[in-house]
Amino acid sequence: MTRTGKSNTTKIIAKSVFELRKKEGSGNPLRIGQVIFDPNGEYANENIQDKGALKSIWKLIPKAKKENEVVTYGITSHPNDPDRILMKLNFYLDDNLQIGKEIIDSLLNKLFVVTFRPLGVSKPARAKTERYARTRRL
Repeated sequence: MTRTGKSNTTKIIAKSVFELRKKEGSGNPLRIGQVIFDPNGEYANENIQDKGALKSIWKLIPKAKKENEVVTYGITSHPNDPDRILMKLNFYLDDNLQIGKEIIDSLLNKLFVVTFRPLGVSKPARAKTERYARTRRL
């Protein structure tokens, strides 16, 4: 469903939780950690509709420093997020092959390259396991 306000609602809830630290009369600000999974960057980055970005929420607190309030992670760099911490993935581990393939597929999809996508990375059928095992030992 599109245009129902899911992204905007998520931003409003995250912002409201963040602003709990500004409660008047409390000696110690209430700090509540939030982890928001945002694979497409729709919450972290500004968009045309609401002009809000959760990575800029730290500006709501006077004298706050970004590095003490908000951290963003990603698997690729982003021109609008120079402080993003890049996560690394070891593609050589068998358990990570499929994850790596999915990451590559999503990046290739953005480049309109689709011939590589049907390639599988699963273990071969029983008849071909000897050759597979030899290549994995190299």
